[in-house]
Amino acid sequence: MLLQVWSWERLHVGRPTRIAEAEVDPDIDPLAAHWRVRASSQENPRPHTLPFYRDQLDMQIEEQVTWQPYTDEILQRLPPSCLEGQEIWSAEVPLICFDLVEWHLPSRVMRQFGWVQDIPPTKSTETTLHNKDRRGMRVTDWEDYRHQYITLWEDRHDYVVNGVRDPTRVAHFGQYMNWYRRITRQHISPIPARRRMVFHPEGGARHFMECGIMHAFERHFEALDALDPTNEVARQAIVDIGNSLRQMHRLFRTVRLVDDVEPNPQLGHDDEVLADGVDNPQDMDETD
Repeated sequence: MLLQVWSWERLHVGRPTRIAEAEVDPDIDPLAAHWRVRASSQENPRPHTLPFYRDQLDMQIEEQVTWQPYTDEILQRLPPSCLEGQEIWSAEVPLICFDLVEWHLPSRVMRQFGWVQDIPPTKSTETTLHNKDRRGMRVTDWEDYRHQYITLWEDRHDYVVNGVRDPTRVAHFGQYMNWYRRITRQHISPIPARRRMVFHPEGGARHFMECGIMHAFERHFEALDALDPTNEVARQAIVDIGNSLRQMHRLFRTVRLVDDVEPNPQLGHDDEVLADGVDNPQDMDETD
């Protein structure tokens, strides 16, 4: 239930439509209480559900993500017990419950704290921790067995992560995104063999098209650098190609917005007309 509400608050994929507003006491009820009403799932198809959700996640763009659903207004209404320990909310430490240990790594999700996302430091999540449970270990002294992690937790104030506040979007060609695209699997679904009368995911095809646009946009800078500076006609032609690619990239990313998604107030929007030239790959991010 907790994971489901987390998803509904932040992502549009699979989110039901509330038919009415819930009667919520802001001084007592948690944020999730406003989902305690009749809701419709008509926009979420029943057959082929998994391929549909995967495809929607593949095509998701930044405006469809609410990074911080807990606004300052909501936080001000919460009882004091919900706000205790704020100084360690971003501590990079193990979370422990008897035999269970999970690493809390806020440096990987800085935007959920309203901070600029930089390339996070390399950190092992120690997946071998999941190989041990209480089976066959009923008499284990877990305080002694997990001593090293308990020590880290007790020193949690020494491991608080801080960042630079910035409400703007992440630069698509910035250092972090270039690194992220290099180390991660960007899309869930491969391009499928198209069969008749079944749902056909589009995410994979869009991914290849977007990568092609991005690659061509980067190469046009190389062409500009290698061009004879006295050849103004050729220079202007390459600049026009770059501007066209930038427009295509912006259109490609914005047409994926679903009709019922409101603009995200946490993000800025730049509707300025393209200039005659694009001098830096970062400029492509101003409108994508």
